[in-house]
Amino acid sequence: MTTKMFKIKLLYFKPSGKFYSEGTHQGNFDSCSDGNVLYMQSVVDWVKSLRNKGPLPGLSGGWDGPILVDCDAGYPCLILPEKTP
Repeated sequence: MTTKMFKIKLLYFKPSGKFYSEGTHQGNFDSCSDGNVLYMQSVVDWVKSLRNKGPLPGLSGGWDGPILVDCDAGYPCLILPEKTP
């Protein structure tokens, strides 16, 4: 895998499923073998690492609701909240 500059879009939803906010981020992420397709797992890992620390793009702090990650060079991924005991 190689790294390449990609622009990702994050859509934030309340636990009820209603849209809350959105944000964008442009950064270096891993690409798949051909170099033009984003390896979405690297983005999901990045979002999860920021989720509880904050701030996420488009928000001023952490977030505990669902997050939809989208990119023109990849496929959309839904990140669900972590369950707490």
